[in-house]
Amino acid sequence: MMVKRHEGSFISLKVYSLFSLILSLKLIEIHSFAFQDSLETKIHKITDFPYDKELELIQATDTLVKTLKMQKTASLQSSICMHESLRSAICETDLIIWSEMIGHFPFLQEAIERHPLLMARVFTSDKLHTAAYLLHKRAGVSSSQWCEKLSKNPPSRYRARKLTTFFKSRLSFSSAEINKVILSQPKLFKYRVERFEEVVDYLSSQVQTSDVKAMVKRWPILLTHSVEKRIKPGVAFLKSLGNSRWKRVLVKYPQVLTHSVHSVLRPKLKYLADLLNVRSAKNLVANYPPLLWLSSDLLLNKLEFLKEKLELTQEEVEVLVETYPQVLGLSIKSNLMPKINYLRQELPPEELRDIVLYQPAILAYSLNNRIIPRFERMKAAGIAIAYAPKYLMSITDKKFEIWLTLQISSWTVVPDDDH
Repeated sequence: MMVKRHEGSFISLKVYSLFSLILSLKLIEIHSFAFQDSLETKIHKITDFPYDKELELIQATDTLVKTLKMQKTASLQSSICMHESLRSAICETDLIIWSEMIGHFPFLQEAIERHPLLMARVFTSDKLHTAAYLLHKRAGVSSSQWCEKLSKNPPSRYRARKLTTFFKSRLSFSSAEINKVILSQPKLFKYRVERFEEVVDYLSSQVQTSDVKAMVKRWPILLTHSVEKRIKPGVAFLKSLGNSRWKRVLVKYPQVLTHSVHSVLRPKLKYLADLLNVRSAKNLVANYPPLLWLSSDLLLNKLEFLKEKLELTQEEVEVLVETYPQVLGLSIKSNLMPKINYLRQELPPEELRDIVLYQPAILAYSLNNRIIPRFERMKAAGIAIAYAPKYLMSITDKKFEIWLTLQISSWTVVPDDDH
């Protein structure tokens, strides 16, 4: 009899295996104690069952499964916790999963009560661990993380094992790195690992393996895209921009490969050229690819904001963006507005405009950790901001202190000998 296996269900190989084991226990109970060796053999057959024989085991127990009456019990935890030997053998995450199962299958409670040590062995057999246990051991997934991120659509044990093996063996991910990736993108469990292998194989032919790892950590969903339809065209597009540093750009912004070249990237490239009145926007995009997926309305709003608040002409806005395209990636509310408002209080409009056009990156520096502290230090030292070099915000704290000390010493007033 064939049976369809549902990957997202708790009822995986482990449950089917338990059905088979418990059926054996029921049969053995009617015989004498002399059949203990047969019981031990039965346990070994289940706990050491080859993975390529999973379907056979599922088929063999299908008839038994259909005869079981599924019910829920009032207390899910008590049936496991009542046996210290069993409780100490199961990890925290498994306790939740198995107590849930007992709620559906009351006969498991009876098996635990009759054979606690035997059931503990089955629970902790490596080949029969639940997905929760595997992810706990291999990726440090806690019970709270499992419940919050994975319990609604839990992966099968098979997929949990295969995905964690892929990350560890192919990309040299640590347990903490695997944890972060799978919890941020649980949908990875729905895809074939063979697809991920194809993506890694191709990317490894373009950049260093360590760079591929960095790309996947930065944008895990990249693994789910088609090499032929999305990844290869995306790499070819980046190369066509003419930037010799395209590999560095790719590693920093791997999400560029998740957008369609035909319907998103090329049309947006033309739109940017028209918007900024430039012959080609290739240089802008090569230096800051996110321009390709920022919405048109967002780009227009930021250009208008900069033009109004800094009192810039259209030509000056275009120069500003060409010099520092990253400015269009800054949030108006949390980044541009508070900085420009502060700078407008400290500097005359013309001086502010000159500084921003000379060094647009000033708008990206931290307001509370760099801009305000340096302005306050200069004012406390009696140094007019107008006399400061326009690049002052870009130098390191050490160089700023050296510059400030030199300014203070050079402006020291020497007493007149005649007085």
